[in-house]
Amino acid sequence: MIKSPFINDLIHSHQYQGKTNDCGPFSASIIVSALKKQILLGKSLSKYFDDYPVQLRFPFIYRIPGWATFPWGIAAALKQYGIKSKWNVLMSTKNLKSSLLSYNITIVLTGSWTPLSGHYRILAAYDADKGWGFVDPAVQENVITWQNDTDFQKAWKAMGRSVITIKTGKKET
Repeated sequence: MIKSPFINDLIHSHQYQGKTNDCGPFSASIIVSALKKQILLGKSLSKYFDDYPVQLRFPFIYRIPGWATFPWGIAAALKQYGIKSKWNVLMSTKNLKSSLLSYNITIVLTGSWTPLSGHYRILAAYDADKGWGFVDPAVQENVITWQNDTDFQKAWKAMGRSVITIKTGKKET
């Protein structure tokens, strides 16, 4: 099994999004809480995005209020807390596994086009038998949830194999 060096902090900082579409802001809040050792409520970050004004330059919007947060919106939220991140598409499975061994944290976007849906989760582990393990704001418990590789790959591919990589600045020891 491959585990993120931050797995315990992420589990401890988990927040449940309830019956909302706020997985993006909640994932960002979990990471801020885990890395900065301060509580940032996902509900507060969602409200901030819902009230964020449309800009006259790209990116025009970070979130469609009450519905979807764009990856660049999550990166912008993390930046406000001094956390460097980068949004990428077409990430390879090899690089995804490598990210677990590094001192980075990865948010993955999975979903489908029919029906249209997307979901952000924080990658926490990989196991050849269980598949991919996540800290998932859509799950009420502070646990790792697992998705088999076949289902994960299909849902991840549907969203362009999108990831947001958080650079922690920590080095392996």
